[in-house]
Amino acid sequence: MKKVVYLVGLFFASTNISAQQRVISDVQVSHKISDKVADSLGLDEQTRAKLFRLSQYIAEQKLQARKASNDRAGVSKRLQLIENSRDSLYKTVLSPAKYQQYLQRKRTLIGITDQK
Repeated sequence: MKKVVYLVGLFFASTNISAQQRVISDVQVSHKISDKVADSLGLDEQTRAKLFRLSQYIAEQKLQARKASNDRAGVSKRLQLIENSRDSLYKTVLSPAKYQQYLQRKRTLIGITDQK
């Protein structure tokens, strides 16, 4: 009986640690994304801070989506919708020229070329 209680306690402890690690990971990803974008576009500190807050907002939305359901397909679709909102959110803080530069770098990064 003691072993069962111990194993159940261990399971819950590991689940809690995993959730905490995911939060830390999401914050680290927010930092990394906003830093890469800011560095590549040569943004000032104020715009960099705005991008970081947007990245944190996106990370929080993703975390909420993961918590809301155990349906992997549904969560995956929701995560993709959240990530797709990044461009429209960035557009609100970047100048038109910097936004176009961001889109061009993103296309290059993911291997999309304009073929006309």
